[in-house]
Amino acid sequence: MWESDSGGPIHMENPERDFAASIALIHDHADFLGDTDKEQILVNTAADFFFRK
Repeated sequence: MWESDSGGPIHMENPERDFAASIALIHDHADFLGDTDKEQILVNTAADFFFRK
């Protein structure tokens, strides 16, 4: 599950900049992933876990 809000193993020194960069890493730079995979990583896994029964 994507943990963009946790800071991961590297502390976010500038959360506004670093949060956007962490999302861009998957959204814009992971060319080996398709759009469906990116949506699953960035949105659906957490939505399924926290909001669907």
